[in-house]
Amino acid sequence: FATLWLGIVTGLVPVELLVPPGVARVELLLDGEPVAELTGPPWSVACDVGPELAPHELVAVAFDERGRELGRARQRLNLPRPRAEIEVSLAARDDGTRLVRVSWAAAGGEPPSALRATLDGEAVEVAGPSFPLPPVDSTVPHLLRVEADFPGSFTATREVVFGGAVGDVIDRDLTALPIVVAGREPPPSSVVLATGGERLPASTVEKGMADLVVVVDPRARPALADLVAAASRQRPLPGGRQPVDLRYLAPLAEDHRLRLLSPVPEVRRGEEGRLSLFPPSPDLSPRQAGLLWHLNTGPSSAAAAPPRLADAVVVAGLMAGERTARRAVLLILGPETSDASEHAAAAARRYLQRLRVPLSVWQVGRRDGVAEEPWGAVRQIGGVAAFEAATRRLRRELDRQRIVWVEGFHLPQQLTLDTAAEGVRIAGAETEPAEGPVAASPMVNGRDAPQPGSPVATRSLGPFRLRTDLDDEETLAHLDAVAAALPAAWSGRFGQRLGSEPSGEVLLFARDGDFRGFLGGAADASVAGNAVGDQVALAAAGRPRDELVAVLVHELSHLLARQAFGPALPPWLEEGLAEELAMSRLDRKGRLQPGTLRGVARSRRLGTVSDRETAHYEVTIDGALAAVQALLAAQRRGAAPALGELLELPADVFVLAQGRRERYTASAMFVRFLLDGERGRLRAPFHGFLAAVAAGGSADGAALEAALGTPLPELARRFQGWLSLQAGIQRGDRNGPP
Repeated sequence: FATLWLGIVTGLVPVELLVPPGVARVELLLDGEPVAELTGPPWSVACDVGPELAPHELVAVAFDERGRELGRARQRLNLPRPRAEIEVSLAARDDGTRLVRVSWAAAGGEPPSALRATLDGEAVEVAGPSFPLPPVDSTVPHLLRVEADFPGSFTATREVVFGGAVGDVIDRDLTALPIVVAGREPPPSSVVLATGGERLPASTVEKGMADLVVVVDPRARPALADLVAAASRQRPLPGGRQPVDLRYLAPLAEDHRLRLLSPVPEVRRGEEGRLSLFPPSPDLSPRQAGLLWHLNTGPSSAAAAPPRLADAVVVAGLMAGERTARRAVLLILGPETSDASEHAAAAARRYLQRLRVPLSVWQVGRRDGVAEEPWGAVRQIGGVAAFEAATRRLRRELDRQRIVWVEGFHLPQQLTLDTAAEGVRIAGAETEPAEGPVAASPMVNGRDAPQPGSPVATRSLGPFRLRTDLDDEETLAHLDAVAAALPAAWSGRFGQRLGSEPSGEVLLFARDGDFRGFLGGAADASVAGNAVGDQVALAAAGRPRDELVAVLVHELSHLLARQAFGPALPPWLEEGLAEELAMSRLDRKGRLQPGTLRGVARSRRLGTVSDRETAHYEVTIDGALAAVQALLAAQRRGAAPALGELLELPADVFVLAQGRRERYTASAMFVRFLLDGERGRLRAPFHGFLAAVAAGGSADGAALEAALGTPLPELARRFQGWLSLQAGIQRGDRNGPP
């Protein structure tokens, strides 16, 4: 092929061939079907690849005068390909030597800046795209290697074997297809694909890296900046330092590669005419920041140029699949969008389905009225919590992907799943994972419009705003009293002034399923509440009232801590402060009783032993009492982290489901020890430590040691003794604090 197509093509495509002497006829096949026949120069034709965006394979088959096949050339259209390619053809000359002709294509349309060639390892003089080879023995095979360097540090290589009985290089094709595994990892032998009635057993099934390509509508950038502002809600730390945990909001996995693709193209003029190039970012590491941070610090598009969102999504699909890894494309829309694309949004969606690249579409910012959405299913992102929930779902979908390799080249849209493995589907065949609703409640993502049959009550909850579909006035009144008294209790307990009236929003779901939908289904079943930025979410879901109150106190305490300290607390301190108050009992007016442990120890007589007439009792403990006992049991088994380790755990490890309850309880009881232990001698220095943190000081273990004047090992020893004593005292007093 003299014409190589690295970009997107539809309709009539001009095809020019490099045909050596001895060829009488060339037949062109598109996806296996004949579309044209050429019988002489000029070896060119316009081939119709159809009006719809789709992957194709174009094959040129050369025949001699007797109809014998001499060779084939292949070109794959609308599929992920290198950013530069070359094609090499050989033509015999009258003197018995061969003439090499090189054609190329590269992103940007520039010609190669340098050409190099070797013949059997020896350098060959290259004077241009056509150059002769020195005389060789044609009865034995020879290897010609041609390399082309292109602007932008791209290098393309082509190897041709000729002479002897070999006509050209023979490539061993493999096709990679992404699948999604919902359950247990299937063995490769159980995964079988099919196409045209042919069964294709998997050569291998691998996980490897994952590529996420994100296209951001320029009109979405103010709303993304608002999400960061809502997450911080505080003055920056001294010296302009950014809070660490804000940087890591909405984290991706370490084996994910993130690239941002601008929807505003760079239009150039190349040899084939007008070229639109959508500039991508380099790979962005999840270790450097979370998704929200990367989106806000990535390159922004020029506001004067109209974005081409659908065209950029098409290119993003090619980018996502070019490294044959797990893949996904994310499009983030603003409240109002404009699109100057050559392709329609629906056509871009269908194209990514054919490529088997999953596409997710999010909309950020508040939209006035109801607008027709050309992208179909769009996830509305109304706050930081919703953004994190959507990211968790996207991350989980990528983590469930695997890459199946099968022999031969096959168009991705023609492959189906013919397998005995359960819980396996082809990734990207549907643009949104079929995994439950985004949300069944009109409260989700901060949407204001009530939906029929699901009324939303908006009211105050102490100093906070409440949105709920719970129809239980007695419970709501009780929660209102708790929330109203909480700020004063928090300030008094931790010795910190809030400075201004607390604010924030509480989403209280009547049904647990709606709460899980709000989280995106990514959180495990033990997660009872969620606090991100200035928004708290939890579910009533038939919980006992004291348990519901404890969850509310815990999550609202996060909001108060962020108002006092900013969002940069280490996890042991952030969760320790919240859980320490949540473990406390309430009086009849809904006021917290700091220093107590919520819960009841109950005993039941089982009978007596006949020989000694000794009574046997069964004792059950619930609430915070049970959590402390579980912590002590885990410590005896060596399953709970030591104090020094607890203080150093990063947030992503601290919140892991396994052992999370023990980590939260240990942090809360350590905070309580610093406030109440040893007759309160540590309370004043601990309050001083918190005041220094609020002023921008360090909150690590070394700073705590310095504030308390006690080495951590000694502090850990004294804490452990106090903890064991407290658990015993609280169990012995079933009616109140000691």
